[in-house]
Amino acid sequence: MKSKDPWSRKSNSFLLAACLAPGLIGCRALNDWPLTYNLWHNRMLARFNEPADNPHLQLFQSARTNDVLVQYDEVREKNEKVRVRSFFLNRNLERLEGGKKPRFVNPSKADNLQPIPLVSELPAADNSHRLIGVVSTNGHEVTLCDQGRELASFSLPVYETAGGKVERVILTPVAATCDVVIVAVTAGGVLAYWWAENGGPGINNH
Repeated sequence: MKSKDPWSRKSNSFLLAACLAPGLIGCRALNDWPLTYNLWHNRMLARFNEPADNPHLQLFQSARTNDVLVQYDEVREKNEKVRVRSFFLNRNLERLEGGKKPRFVNPSKADNLQPIPLVSELPAADNSHRLIGVVSTNGHEVTLCDQGRELASFSLPVYETAGGKVERVILTPVAATCDVVIVAVTAGGVLAYWWAENGGPGINNH
């Protein structure tokens, strides 16, 4: 029966270490690699601005621009800071649907506008010639109605902050370096295994 010499045992140990290298470097599973891809596609690593738990939603009608001004409280995920945000609905519908940051305006734009009544459900018979906003329980989704007819539905914006993207740009070189190290260590492990199995210099197969 053939016995493995010390070099062969060492090479097998090295191979085992190579297989464990991604875990030692920080990959919890194969899905965590490559790190650079994971850095840019894992939402857990991004930072978002989103509506506050109680957004204090208000809607205003602008007869001059034939648009609706949306005003609400936004919370910044990074530091939980709350601030009032305002944007015109019609000119931002596509951005909202695409998960992009709306083009915000100064909240003072609401000063001379007509408030739009907000309700939790549409009245059974509404013959009034005015806009009504039907708001979800959490205050984050709104449907605009006129005489019972739906005009538009939207959700208050949730979007990634510029700061989160900057942090990932800074971390990208580190992640790329780790990816290179993982590939190099894995390739070295494969080479060591091949070397041991094919009797490289210094290996006695008898």
